[in-house]
Amino acid sequence: MTKTRRYHGRHSISILVVDDDDAFRYLVAYHLHRGGFRALHAKPTAEARQLSPEDHPQDLLLTDFHLPEMNGLELAQWFQLHFPATKLVLICASATEAAAATGATGHHLCFISQTTPPDEVLAAVDALLAPLRARRAAAIPDAAVPPLTVLVVDDDDAMLILQKRFLEKQGYRVLLAADGPSAQKMAQTHVPIDLLMTDFKMPGMDGVQLARWFQTHFPQTKRLLISSGDPEFIGEAAGTADLPYVSKMAGFDAMVKMVGELLAAEKE
Repeated sequence: MTKTRRYHGRHSISILVVDDDDAFRYLVAYHLHRGGFRALHAKPTAEARQLSPEDHPQDLLLTDFHLPEMNGLELAQWFQLHFPATKLVLICASATEAAAATGATGHHLCFISQTTPPDEVLAAVDALLAPLRARRAAAIPDAAVPPLTVLVVDDDDAMLILQKRFLEKQGYRVLLAADGPSAQKMAQTHVPIDLLMTDFKMPGMDGVQLARWFQTHFPQTKRLLISSGDPEFIGEAAGTADLPYVSKMAGFDAMVKMVGELLAAEKE
């Protein structure tokens, strides 16, 4: 079974997406990640600056114009001052707004409309970074893209560790959370998550509620419900949310197999 996807040089290119719209920011970052880029995303502009260390600046900043605190234009100017090699793309409401931004910086800012679909954003970014991609592809012509990311949520620490071990053996990148709120925060601050694997019975927010939250905010993320409870009851609960389900009693091999089936299309 193939565990990594291959692209030509994109994997080494880092893009920072900044937008205060959680759903849009995640969706754009997800498409960029699926396209083979290293995509980070940030909500506040202060966080965006923290994600750009001097020893490893981002190759491209993709930022919304209208942001709280420092707006997108001011953030682009900050990047221009500190990281002049970073390419800048501003997401604006109109071409007039983009032209005004270009005039204010004295620097060419690429413009993408707020209504541009994420797949077209990927195409535009890909074209903009083509020269850089070609140079890096020449150095590493066929390197593997980082593995698919699975977020495992369970209030049983021992179970979390075992699940992580089994999934990492299959080549997945594994993130861990002990409850629903921690998983929500992780989804909003980490690289796009390809699959949510969540326990059903947890204090506070249960697994079905968490899966529904992911479906609303991050619809591209696959979801899998697991539990050691009564299979018939859990199966009915999963069915109400249209969730695939596997019992912990079936063993870790069964869980890993289900994860592989759900993510099979992403690995092609």
